[in-house]
Formats: sequence, structure tokens, C-alpha cells
Amino acid sequence: MVILRKHYQRKKNIIYARHTLATRIQLSSETISEFSQALRSLAKDCNFKAVSAEQLREEALRDALITGLCSANIRQRLLEYDELSLEKAIQIAADSLERAEKFSHSYQQSLPHQAAVTSMDDEFSVNKEDQFSEFGSNSDQHVAAARSTYGTKVNRRRCYFCGRIHALNRLKCPARNAECFNCGLRGHFATVCRKAKKSVATVNDLHLTSIIAGIHTSLSRSTITAEIAENPLMALLDSGASQSYIKASVAKSLGLTLYGPKTVIALASNESVAQTIGFVDAPLKIGTRVYDAMKFGVVENLCTDIILGQDFLSKHRKVVFEFNGDLDSLYVGKEVCNLASAKDKRLKAFMNAAERQGLTLNKNKSVFSVTELKFLGHLVSHVKIRPDPDHLQPLINLKPPRNGSNLKLCLGLFAYYSKWISKFSEKLKPLSTNTSFPLKGKALSYFNQLKADLLKACLGCIYEDETFVIECDASKFAIAAILSQKGRPVAFNSRTLGKSELRHPAVEKEAAAIVEAVRKWGYLLHGKKF
Repeated sequence: MVILRKHYQRKKNIIYARHTLATRIQLSSETISEFSQALRSLAKDCNFKAVSAEQLREEALRDALITGLCSANIRQRLLEYDELSLEKAIQIAADSLERAEKFSHSYQQSLPHQAAVTSMDDEFSVNKEDQFSEFGSNSDQHVAAARSTYGTKVNRRRCYFCGRIHALNRLKCPARNAECFNCGLRGHFATVCRKAKKSVATVNDLHLTSIIAGIHTSLSRSTITAEIAENPLMALLDSGASQSYIKASVAKSLGLTLYGPKTVIALASNESVAQTIGFVDAPLKIGTRVYDAMKFGVVENLCTDIILGQDFLSKHRKVVFEFNGDLDSLYVGKEVCNLASAKDKRLKAFMNAAERQGLTLNKNKSVFSVTELKFLGHLVSHVKIRPDPDHLQPLINLKPPRNGSNLKLCLGLFAYYSKWISKFSEKLKPLSTNTSFPLKGKALSYFNQLKADLLKACLGCIYEDETFVIECDASKFAIAAILSQKGRPVAFNSRTLGKSELRHPAVEKEAAAIVEAVRKWGYLLHGKKF
């Protein structure tokens, strides 16, 4: 087996493997998780092992030397060695390969036909604008024929077609089949295009948008879930985009038909542009509302699945974004007005209607133009409700109980507010089973935590069209559940387990938590997906 392995199993080149790892960069289509996994895969062939600090320094210097070499030929020769020390690498590179490369350059410069090759390259540099359309298989054959006729490898110099420095081999030029974003012809990049640069302001069919590399967390409040062909997609509501867009990979996976010409998209900066590869039509569903035949521009590497621009937003009378900030709401139209003026108009209209209907209001008991209202022990505000802080004050100021009767009083007060506290039964268990006074350890800790949770207690309002999410959990002695919408809790539920339930396995306790939650909120969940 040893002989067969030596004969058939190829020995790994550690030098090349470490060079590949050091020069590996993240691809534009790769996520950070995929990139890290690729690095781990490459590191397997590097044969890392415990060495002394001196040896580690020598290996790091050797790898940096190979990676930083200007000459690709010398780097290639060094990477052919399976084992290579720093001293040997310097000796081979400096004493042998570098000297040979200099002799080769000086020899090629002395050849009489070198000038002919250079002039031949100049002929391929495209002096006329219409010559870009001739870049194709025929011109590639002419270049190859010229190379074989006039000599061997030409010196590395700046390419006329891509603007980069490499051996002037047209077959290997990265711009060979590329399409110019400036003139639209194939065979060169826009950076070296000889046609007049198009100004962003004069390009036809421009669309201002905020296409970026990826959605920042600050934009999460502007994203919603939409559906195309019953496939859930992440949609970004962008009032700065004049048109709606869809990611190219998403359009392809949905099997949408591409049509129409390519168009240029102007970004927030006048110097930045992107390009659509065409358009698609697809029915869009948001909640229970369906939009037939929505037109989307198809863009590569879009920051999200869909961007819904002004062509979509303008279909509605108004679109509301909730940011939950500290200031009052701001209405923006042809002129920006404060919410107070809008409230005054509505209040005046209400008072006029009440007067017409003969209703009498006691102004001493009425409250006007407020953002929060106290009602039956609750503090009600926009899309939020919480316990009235004035009612909570006696409980917050309550000192730890010193006997059994005081403890029962505390348990009763906490039980009244159980619907405001997540996993209430689990947090109350150490208190209800406590028999020693004054409170110590876990009992005292949970007593203070319950008071702190009440101060922060807040539930969101319930939306009829939004999907409910139930999160369930079970401990050794209690089960709990949270009902939420749009990532915000709207109700809590919990209870302790009975004597027989305490002996159930963990799976059955989790199942009991689900059943209990569905029974508790069945009136909200009936007939809906959750």
C-alpha cells in the first residue's frame, strides 16, 4: 500500500497551497460564511503544524516574498517546489531566475524584428471608433497569426483594450468578449473607450435609485415581505427610486420572461451608474392585495430581492413607514407641516360634527391634542399599549416581603400584570416556592427582575392583515408562549405545569406549550396562517 500511494497519490505542494490561501479574495457573489468556508477548505492542504517562533517567521517571510514578486515567471518557478526555505527561495529567485530574466529582456530588445511586433500591436490599438465592432474571432485569429509570425512572447505592457498590464495576447485579454458600458460595443472596457464619454445627465431613460452592495440594518424598517408566484421575497420600499427593480438571479429562478432594451440607472452620485439587462412583468402580492403585471427592471447583484420604487408607491394615496422614534409623526407633501396642525384640523372637524348633531362635551373632563392617553389602568399611544406608570408605582416601590402574608400579597399583585411579562410563570416559581425570609438568592433576584420587566412592559397593537408568529418554550416546571406581529410582541401567556405534567418528557412539554397557546389565542388565529 505504501508503494501504491507513492506511485498514484500525488504529493501536495505546500508552497503553492499557502500561496493560494494568501491570495484568495472574496468573490462578489460570495457571502462571508461561504468565503470563510472556502478559506478553511484551502487551509487543509497547507499542512500547518506547531513550530518555533523563528521557523514561523521564516515561513511568513518566504510566503510574503513569493506573493509580492513583480515577476510572474519567477513566482511560477518558485511555486513548483514542494519544499522551499526562505534562504533557498532568495537564492533561486535572485541568483538564477532574476538574472536569466534580465538576460532574456536584453536579448529581445536587441532583436531586429522586435520593432515590427510593437508596430503590429499598435495596429490593433483601434484608432477609429468603428473598429471596436470588428473585435471578434477574426481579429483574434489575426493577432494569433501575428504572434506566430513575428516572434515569441512580447514584453508585458499596458493593453489597449482593457487598460491593464499583461502580455499582449489578445486571446487572453479579459476585455476580449466584454461589452463597453460607454458605447455598447464588444471587445474593450469603458475605461479605455475612445468614444466621447456619455454624461449621466444626458443618458436617455435614466432612473434614480439607491442600489447598494447590501441592505444595511438601518433599512430593515423599510423592508416588507412580498410574493411573486407564491414565492416570498424581501422587498425594499424606496421612495428615491423612480422605478421598481428585481434581482436577476431571482427573476431567473422564478422563470420570468426577459424583454426590452438595456437601460442605464443613475445612482445618488452623478458619477455612479448601473445598468438593467432588461425588464420582466410579474403579478405582485403584498398581504391580501394583488398587483397585476408589475413591471420590474432586472439588475445584477441587487441589494435585495425587489426594490419597489415610486411607480409602485404612487399607486397608493399614502404609504406609512413606522420608525417608532421619539418625535411626533411628520407628514410630507408639497410643504412639510407639523402633526399638530393636522390634529387641529381633525379636532375642529369633529367638534363641528358634534355641534351639528347636538352632542354636548364636558371640556373639563376632555383631553385634546395628546400623543398618549390613560384609560382603565393603561397608557395607550400610537400602535402601543402599556401599564399605567401611576398604577405601577406602589408595586415598584414595594419592598421584598418579610413573611408569608406579605409574599402572598406580592404574588397577587404580580399575577394581575402577568399578561405583560414574558415567561411569567417561570420567573414567579422561585417566589411561590420560597419558605425562608427575608428573600435571598434566586428569590430576591426574580423579585427585582419582575419589577424591572413591568417598567419596560409594552405590547404592540394587533394588525388584521399581518401574520401572527407564536414562539413557545417549556422548562422543567412551566410553559410559556409569545404572540407577535412584525417582530413585536402583542401578547404573553404562561402557566406552571401540574404534577402529572411534570413527569412528561421535554418533547411533550413543548407540544403542550403549542396547544396551550393555540387555545389561548384561538379567537385571533382562527382562519389565518400563523
